[in-house]
Amino acid sequence: MNPALLAILALTLASCAGFGREMPAHLSASSDAASGSCREANYRAPRVVVLAKEVAPEELDGLNYFATDWGLRQGCFRATIVTTGSRIDPSQYRGLIIDVSHDASLTEADVALARSFVSAGRRLAVFGWPLRLSDLTVDPVAISGLTELPGDFTLNQASGCGDWQYTDIPKAPFDLSRTSYRYENFGSTIFTVKAGGPQRTWATALFCAAHPGNVIVEVPAGIIAGFSIAYTISLADNNVRAVAMKRLFVDVVNELAGPRPSLA
Repeated sequence: MNPALLAILALTLASCAGFGREMPAHLSASSDAASGSCREANYRAPRVVVLAKEVAPEELDGLNYFATDWGLRQGCFRATIVTTGSRIDPSQYRGLIIDVSHDASLTEADVALARSFVSAGRRLAVFGWPLRLSDLTVDPVAISGLTELPGDFTLNQASGCGDWQYTDIPKAPFDLSRTSYRYENFGSTIFTVKAGGPQRTWATALFCAAHPGNVIVEVPAGIIAGFSIAYTISLADNNVRAVAMKRLFVDVVNELAGPRPSLA
């Protein structure tokens, strides 16, 4: 059977079993979850491009709704969401955000887009969850060609772990520092991140004695996270974890748009 169909079937079965019952955000009413933080004086919503590699159409719909609701309506960011890396001019954007969900893979055009941002001095964020849902194994080619760009990184599967705690994360527009997060997903796993060179830790895995490590790190070229965001962001704002993930996204956008930090 087609791997994409298997993934969608797995999503459906998981929902029926009581996991992820929330409806996608594009079916929900607007929320005031971001009000008061994104429209502060002198705050200019950064313009970014989001490369969304998703196999579930609902997740792509959710990202588009989020870009309209928290992005345009609430003034947190301005996002162009694309599914392929062709014909994007880095000079028009402050950063690139790449989301690679389960059973999805980057193409040569996608990797070329990432390279163009790095070459132009722009920063990028990589949210990677290179997992095959059919057998819960790692897909070795899902993010192939990208790992050497921001920080020469690797993602290592942390099976049975789905929690992290924010540590030295920037505090604007949302202060997530020292808070914990539980990542609901269909594979019962997250990935820890190992990167070379100067870096700082944004989040560290919790309750992962067998697979300790960082879940989000920042390097000079950008930010690397061992999970994908589309599923959670596609949930309505009456889901506390969805709101927390959306706040993280806004903080990432703000960090990419700012000056490069001094990293140890």
